Amino acid sequence: YLASLEARKQALPSLMRNRLALEGLRGPAAVDAVFRPAQMDGLNLVSEADAKEIVRLVAKMPGSPLEAIMTVPPILSLICDELNRASPTGQISAAQYREQGDSITESFYQRSFEGLPDAVHDLVETKLVTAGGHRDSVDLAVAVAFLESSHVSDPSAALDALIDRRLVNVEEYHGRQRIEITHDLLLEVVRREGESRKTERRQRTLRIRLLWLASILAVTSAIAVGALVLAGY
Repeated sequence: YLASLEARKQALPSLMRNRLALEGLRGPAAVDAVFRPAQMDGLNLVSEADAKEIVRLVAKMPGSPLEAIMTVPPILSLICDELNRASPTGQISAAQYREQGDSITESFYQRSFEGLPDAVHDLVETKLVTAGGHRDSVDLAVAVAFLESSHVSDPSAALDALIDRRLVNVEEYHGRQRIEITHDLLLEVVRREGESRKTERRQRTLRIRLLWLASILAVTSAIAVGALVLAGY
């Protein structure tokens, strides 16, 4: 809902002044965030050892002391949720993340766009990633304008959906609201899916051109045959 709120900040000045950033979690606190909820009601959905290793893997710091790790809460929550979804029993482990990490992020990425126009894909894959494959950000107003120019009927609702689904977030830079992908962990799947969509688009364009050429050739051949018939050949 942040995109919609930002569009109405002039009418809600006191609300917009009272915002708090969601800070990163140090390794030990991140382990607690993974382990403790999983023990509620005697469920035991993850072991403490696995919780520690998941925190290290999500932070891309395997083998590092927990005290040296800083995690991003939405991404940690996302990964645990996706691991839980993918597990038949609901139990999660570091081994599961090692084996299914790529498919988990890909599944999450694809679900993030459910019910949204293709232009929303284009926004994420062309505006929020640099040519070198790094995260980039754009002003919220620029993102809205991009979607409007692509004939998206409700750009704010589309952006809200991406935020609610944890694919992107809105951060304030020098007093301006900017939208960005939530974490570097998602960059590879964004890049891969973007390239796949470009390839599909090129192939679709090529098929249309080949069909057009085939129809032109068919008409030309028919005209030539008709001319020969009229000429008495």
